Amino acid sequence: MLIDRIWDEENLPKDPTGNLHTLAARLRVILRKAVEAEPGLDEGSRPAVVTAGNAYELTADPETIDWQQFLRLVHQARSYADSGDDERAVETYQDADRLWRGEALTGLVTDWAESARQSMTDQRFAATLARGWATLRLGRFDDLAIELAPQLDQHPHDEELVRLLVTALYGCGRQGAALALCQATFRALRSELGTGPGEPLARLHQRLLQQSPVAELIPPPSSAAPRGAARLLGPSNLPTLSPLEGRADELARLTGLDSRPGGAVRVETICGLGGAGKSLLALHAADRLRELFPDAQLHLDLRTHKPGQTPLTQEAALARLLRALGLPAKSIPRDPEELQDRWQAELCNRRVLLVLDDAAHADQVRPLLPKSRASLTLVTSRHRLVGLPDSKTVFLDQLATEDAVALFNRLVGLDRATDPDLVLDIVERCGRLPLAITLAASHLRGRPAWELSDLLRRLSDQHGLLSEFGNDDHSVRRVFAASYRALTADQRSAFRLLSLHPGPDFGPEDAAALIGRGTAHADRMIEDLLYRSLLEEPKAERYRYHDLVASYAAELRTEEGSAAELTAATRRLARWAVVAVDLADRSAYPRLRLPVPPHYPRPESWPDEDRLRAWLNRSCDALIGLHRHAAANGLDEEADWLAHVLGEHLDHAGFWPEAEAMHRAAASHWRLAAEPQLEAHARISLSAVHTRTAHYEAAAAESRRASTLARSAGDRSGHAEALLHLGVATRQSGDLTRALHYLQKSLDTWNRLGDSVNRARTLNALGVTLLQQGDSERALVSLTYALAGIRKSRDFRREAIALNNLSDCYEHRGDLISARRAQEQAIAIGAGHVAEIELATFRVNLSSFLDLPRERNIAVQHCRHGISVFRRLNDHPKEAASLTALGDVHLRSGDAQSALSAHLHALQICLAIGFDRGRAQALFGAGQAELALGHPDRSAAHLAEGAQVAHALGARELERRLDSALQSVRPTGEHPPGGD
Repeated sequence: MLIDRIWDEENLPKDPTGNLHTLAARLRVILRKAVEAEPGLDEGSRPAVVTAGNAYELTADPETIDWQQFLRLVHQARSYADSGDDERAVETYQDADRLWRGEALTGLVTDWAESARQSMTDQRFAATLARGWATLRLGRFDDLAIELAPQLDQHPHDEELVRLLVTALYGCGRQGAALALCQATFRALRSELGTGPGEPLARLHQRLLQQSPVAELIPPPSSAAPRGAARLLGPSNLPTLSPLEGRADELARLTGLDSRPGGAVRVETICGLGGAGKSLLALHAADRLRELFPDAQLHLDLRTHKPGQTPLTQEAALARLLRALGLPAKSIPRDPEELQDRWQAELCNRRVLLVLDDAAHADQVRPLLPKSRASLTLVTSRHRLVGLPDSKTVFLDQLATEDAVALFNRLVGLDRATDPDLVLDIVERCGRLPLAITLAASHLRGRPAWELSDLLRRLSDQHGLLSEFGNDDHSVRRVFAASYRALTADQRSAFRLLSLHPGPDFGPEDAAALIGRGTAHADRMIEDLLYRSLLEEPKAERYRYHDLVASYAAELRTEEGSAAELTAATRRLARWAVVAVDLADRSAYPRLRLPVPPHYPRPESWPDEDRLRAWLNRSCDALIGLHRHAAANGLDEEADWLAHVLGEHLDHAGFWPEAEAMHRAAASHWRLAAEPQLEAHARISLSAVHTRTAHYEAAAAESRRASTLARSAGDRSGHAEALLHLGVATRQSGDLTRALHYLQKSLDTWNRLGDSVNRARTLNALGVTLLQQGDSERALVSLTYALAGIRKSRDFRREAIALNNLSDCYEHRGDLISARRAQEQAIAIGAGHVAEIELATFRVNLSSFLDLPRERNIAVQHCRHGISVFRRLNDHPKEAASLTALGDVHLRSGDAQSALSAHLHALQICLAIGFDRGRAQALFGAGQAELALGHPDRSAAHLAEGAQVAHALGARELERRLDSALQSVRPTGEHPPGGD
């Protein structure tokens, strides 16, 4: 990892390992001399490079590292500002900024260094903005206006920066300049980004027109800092907290000095019985520590003891953590080693607080631990975890007697906890475990006529044990039995059936399907079980069992429920899910799909489109679990229909390994069932997954098989869809001629069927392929008709993509005005409907149509933004394309040297990943730049190589451009060395 961070491939020394050892030795000498020059340093503060296995590790007091000092000072400054001490806040922010000595990580030019440098620069800018608000509150308008004006050149579209500068100008009495800056920003946002101003900037503009007092324009610290705080306080998915009774000593140990960033402890494990409150204690500790780890606070349930659910694999856990950090699905690798590297790379410059809940053993946890000492991990487990690095363990036993009594009294109320001796007997019967006490208290609350003695009598009835937890949990089992016996017959049935749900949580609609007696009845059962604390509601209308409660419910299903009853409930849930997903999928992803079987039940009512999409996004994990559960219980038909309706959503959300397994199983089942039409559609979905993951040969093979099956079943729509996927896969593999053949056959079939939606989809794919082949005239016709058809379907995402493709076509035809207009429309429509990666692509493409050199800064910003996004998302082809676009911008602006550097960087990436089309484009740009620099021989070599690559690809338009450029460099009749 160090080698990759120090040297890129171009500058890699012959013996990188040896060079690394030499550098480490030099660094040790430098640090030793520095320590000798500071005799006052104590032992723990002395920086040193130590060897840990095959790795090097820097051990140092965080206060000796300038970046850690910067983060601490910024955090301290924000605290001063929040408390109203803006004077000290500004001084502390200035102290933090003085630590900077030019650009971060100077001299390192690797991808990692660029990513880390950008992150650090962003955080410095966030601190500058936060300091700006504090300066405004002190009334220092002139100082701030002078300081911020140069920043606007670097961040012309940053609306918070504009708001600060506008307010400072207004405070100086320069209302005209403030209004002019607002208007100029509005114009730039519309013309360059295709969007209008955000609500805060628009509101500020209105207040200027009303000549409001300047004091009313400056927000207080709590509302002035969200932007800066959001950059310094990263994503958090920590669950909502419930009160914690007792555990003061344990909480103090978990949040002690050694748990601070850079402290001696990197991992804290909380071990103890089920029901002892391990998860709640971990979350309370995380809540206390969260501001010390501002870059992210993440919670992950490893699901070791969740009945009916599969514990998370290492790959699934890492993918979920990366998603929780905010990485788009497309950027998350599939290879386990790449996943591990990406996770550690994302954490290397962050202070992250990680909560790993319900771990089975140390080997499950170890690959997920951040390697940086700046991060902290809290792990809960029912077992002692041995062998975790730099760890300490808190053993959680029963509550102290006074804490157990206090918890019971708080839950039932002092008006009912009238006999201290009986209360003491009750909590002892509950083993002084928080879960058991909570259930017992809710049991008493649900029986207003009961006395404490009645509850104690019920708890004294020992009926078996929770076998999976052994005799230690007899008190919990006793409480469960008492709670269950107090339920009505309907409530008992609901308690057993709802525990069948295989997801991490479920909603009221799922409950209605499992119980089978309508939504109103399910709602009543849920309320009853919530009241008795047999269910939890972690989020609004999302319910779950504690894992011990779920285990008890699973026992009861075996003891009291019949196999037929349980299978029928699972079948109802699966069929309801198929219909619900189909409705949501039709709203979110207009595409070809088969109608679900008519005997599958329709929901009694369903919300609007926005809520449908939200439900689908929220339920993805549960639906994947339901598919696995249905297949494992012999419900293959329902499982395979669920795979069919989920296909597009799984693809869009990046659940490609899960989707591949589901579609492969469906294809196998439908083949054995002699259902060629259903098998064809399963293979079409499988082909789409292969294309998405760049396995083009496999994608083409599945599409061909699907085409044959659809024809044999008389499914003309399925045949056309298979041909569409075959055409796309073939185009991606570089065979444009055959791709056009398949796409044209698909289009002909859609035309005969009169299917306008899928006709538009195919025309769009056909237009892109024609354009790559060099036929811009036919491409223009195809893409224009595609856009018209897509607009009729109101599919805004595909409309934005079609406009982007149309813009590309206009550019090839030399119509740059129309190209720019289409690209700006794509950006305006795509905002809020397309992924970050697609919007970044649109902005890079727009750079080609800007007026250079007048709009050079804007064009460069678009390209660099794209490079940063694609590098972060691991999309190397788009990163290379953005570098090529940046080179074109530099060349058109008269900076040939910068252009050559960008094109050669793009060429290096394309060679590394085998991206031949990008390679040809980078060679074209490099050739043009060399010619502008006065190097015709080098130019000709680049152009000739590019022409050969384009010819092999069948990219005629690109080949023609390269040949034309080559002829302008090499006079007619002149041949390259070695020619005939």
